[in-house]
Amino acid sequence: MSKEINISKKQLCKIYKKPVDNAEKIKLLLMKMVKTQYSKSNPSVLILDPTVIRKWFAKNIENIAYDYDGIINKSKRCLVPVVSA
Repeated sequence: MSKEINISKKQLCKIYKKPVDNAEKIKLLLMKMVKTQYSKSNPSVLILDPTVIRKWFAKNIENIAYDYDGIINKSKRCLVPVVSA
């Protein structure tokens, strides 16, 4: 994603450290990307896919999150990359 929007990975990580403060900026950025691809003759759709990568035993990974796992009924450590297309 950092390559697509032309900023460094470090800058992108800083954006996601404060998701509440930066949610509007990310939304505007994604909408801008959609508008560059959209035309009346070729309508487009923005797809966002959050994917959970389980990291149950991880302790020192940056930006680790906790997500509820319905299979075991507990919150576990994971990485949650969000892919937009």
